[in-house]
Amino acid sequence: MNIGKVLRYLNRGYQRNGLNGFKNLMKNYWVLQREPEIVDTEVLTVIIEPTVRCNLNCITCSEVTRGRTKKDMSFSEFKSILDQFPYAIKLALQGVGEPLLNRDLFRMIRLAKERKIYVYFNSNGTLLDEENSNWLIQSGLDLINFSIDGGTKEVYEKIRRGASFEEFRRRVKRFMEIKGAHPLPEVHAWFVLNQYNREDILPTLRFIRDLGISKLNIQRMHTWGRKDKRDVVNDDEFLKLKGIKEEVTIASEEIGISVEWLWDIEDKKPIRRCQAPWYTTYITVEGYVTPCCVHGSDPQLIRFGQLKENSFKEIWNGKEYQEFRKMLKSDSPPSICRECPAYSQGILN
Repeated sequence: MNIGKVLRYLNRGYQRNGLNGFKNLMKNYWVLQREPEIVDTEVLTVIIEPTVRCNLNCITCSEVTRGRTKKDMSFSEFKSILDQFPYAIKLALQGVGEPLLNRDLFRMIRLAKERKIYVYFNSNGTLLDEENSNWLIQSGLDLINFSIDGGTKEVYEKIRRGASFEEFRRRVKRFMEIKGAHPLPEVHAWFVLNQYNREDILPTLRFIRDLGISKLNIQRMHTWGRKDKRDVVNDDEFLKLKGIKEEVTIASEEIGISVEWLWDIEDKKPIRRCQAPWYTTYITVEGYVTPCCVHGSDPQLIRFGQLKENSFKEIWNGKEYQEFRKMLKSDSPPSICRECPAYSQGILN
């Protein structure tokens, strides 16, 4: 158990809802221990997808998933959704698309911050300019993760199709200059490990150091629950990946960059740590409720209900959600979970 993470959750729960928030967190802890099919606690974290549109065409993303709709979530739709999560202490304003394409993004952030919710999102960083950089810094946003996936021009531009390595460098560097000594938002780099960039982690460390970013998160690539991206996934044998991790650990300590691997590479076979359907949920831009932001984010593959038809409370303990929880606990988890990298990630790890 990560004690630091537990204490941060307790603090945020108390800040938002006082003693009732603290009680809900304690009840959530017991829910996570028991994993019942009917959950009688309020959701702790929520992912709300502001758009599926994107200005890039990265090889790691599913064109099918991103092509569902061209509609962005409106501010009024967002408010109506957020109103249904009175005890949420953490909000991810992200999904399949680039959040900065939604013109209401800054209003969404401010509303959530008025409600004392921790807010973050991932961005490709290519749309940063003077105006929106200042808005982001003044909005109260807690964390922004810049998706990088490569520390060299060749690798970065191969993966992040449509982006310029030098232009990305210029825009993020200027963002960091505008941010200056302002404590928020925290700025991290996000690296999706795949077969094209597994040798590019060390250059990425040096790249983000030069940008003034102090942390790199390394995530295993996922396929959005589809087969069309299997050829991009990194399937290196355990020993090779372990060797890369050892090199990265030494280099990161030398240059002062914190690195977090978002899965245990020593798991020889997947061990379920995922408890998503007991504490979090994902709301798509169309208003569908799905289990998570990884393999469970595409409503074309899995969904439990539509917020335009039912309230979240009705959906949260509906038959579909109950059956999903039951299957996830079993030796035969839902098919969409079986190759999901988050299957081995837990909230309290």
